[in-house]
Amino acid sequence: MSETTTTLDPPAVDVRAVRVDYGTARGLSALLRDRTITAVEDVSFAVRPGEIVGIGGESGCGKSTVAGALCGLVRVASGRIEVAGREVTRLSHPQWRTVRPDIQLVFQDPFDSLNPQFSIFATVAEPLVSMKLCRKDEIAGRVVDALERAELTPPERYLSRRPASLSGGERQRVSIARALVVRPRVLVADEPVSMLDPTTAVGITSLLRRLADDLGMAVVLISHDLKLLASVCDTVGIMYLGRLVEFGPAADVLGRPVHPYTRLLLAAVPNLDPRTRRPRVVLTGAPPSPALRPAGCPFHPRCPLADGTDCTAGAPALAGAAHQVACHHATTTPTERTTA
Repeated sequence: MSETTTTLDPPAVDVRAVRVDYGTARGLSALLRDRTITAVEDVSFAVRPGEIVGIGGESGCGKSTVAGALCGLVRVASGRIEVAGREVTRLSHPQWRTVRPDIQLVFQDPFDSLNPQFSIFATVAEPLVSMKLCRKDEIAGRVVDALERAELTPPERYLSRRPASLSGGERQRVSIARALVVRPRVLVADEPVSMLDPTTAVGITSLLRRLADDLGMAVVLISHDLKLLASVCDTVGIMYLGRLVEFGPAADVLGRPVHPYTRLLLAAVPNLDPRTRRPRVVLTGAPPSPALRPAGCPFHPRCPLADGTDCTAGAPALAGAAHQVACHHATTTPTERTTA
């Protein structure tokens, strides 16, 4: 977290008990009790200025849906989202235009998210023009400043170029510059480095860290890469089947995980140090469909710790102080009931 901010600062983003439902296709609907699929359920977290909160988990766990809900791209069925102190949960599209300068989204694909016909200048300037955020004579200066903050220097080298002439890393930096040009309080980055080589990815994540530290910007980083989250995030949440199952300081969640699913994900990360051995977690069964969500804890059909009726009676809520876990066996130590 930025040295200029503290945990006492009001959140730049505050998410409370958010649920997101999707409609189903007609053929599938006839087989289901309800005509909606819950993609995100009872998700709560806050992000303060200068803080990077990472949301991790397997594909399909709901983390990108959370990103869409934060930015008004996905309708929230219930719950509450505040951005910079303003509730945005029920805003109409015209009302969202007044919030857009406060929260910006960086997309996953740096190759398809930029218009190939636009110059880099036009690409970065477009939000200023469409949202009418400054005078015409100020646009050029704002674009140059955004390119410099995205570490595309000297900016004059990029202004007249087209996306096709840039590398993947440069294109993603242009996407970040396009977000920065409106001077947002919150930056949501949805898998921003998943299509980049490892060296370039490190540069992008380091840039996000500097933006949080230098500008006091709140960052929500969505990624399936737990090593990436550990390297740059202050706080990390792990999602499974639309719910947060573990949340807290990155060093605790990824260094001393308690939830069996978090431990499973970390056990799947390649270990390049032969001197260290990690307990092997046995996982059985396939991930359930969100359309056929199991009763109780969503992880219990595959969980090595599932025991008795507690796990099927109800979904556990996040519990704990700084390090929160949603598990009926949260007091179980990380090495208990695992297979060596």
